Amino acid sequence: MKDAVKEFLYLPQGLSEEEKALQHYNCAEIILHAVNKKYNLNLSDDALNAIIPFGGGMASRRTCGIISGGIASIGVMFGGQKPFDQTKVRQIANEYLEWFVKYYGSDQCPYIIMMKADADPTIKCKPIIEQCCIELEKIIDKYK
Repeated sequence: MKDAVKEFLYLPQGLSEEEKALQHYNCAEIILHAVNKKYNLNLSDDALNAIIPFGGGMASRRTCGIISGGIASIGVMFGGQKPFDQTKVRQIANEYLEWFVKYYGSDQCPYIIMMKADADPTIKCKPIIEQCCIELEKIIDKYK
C-alpha cells in the first residue's frame, strides 16, 4: 500500500500551479484511491468522488479525513453482505478508528494539524497519511 499511496500523495515535479490544483487529492481521497489501487477494487469515478467532501475534516475541520477515507475503504471492502457483514464492518472500522485515536491522540482535524502534522505546508499531513495507510493495510489484510 505504501507504493500505492505515494502515487496520490506526491505530485510529479515541474507541474504548473494549475496542473497541481487539478491533480491534488485531499487526505480522504488519497486513502480511498490508494486502497482502490492496492486491492484492485475498480471503483467508479462516482464512488471515488463521493469521498471528496470528507477531506479537511469533513470540509469543516472536524473528524479527520484520513479516518473518513479509511472507514470508507473498509466499507467498500467488507460491507457487501447485509445484514451479516454490518457487525464485521463496524468491528473493523472501530479497530481502525481506535488505532488512529490511540496513535495520534484525537480524531479531530485541527488537533492533528496543530499537534502532529508538519509545519511545512508542502508536507503537512503526508507522513500521517503514509503511516495510516500502512496500518490500514494491516487491518484489511487481517480480515481478508
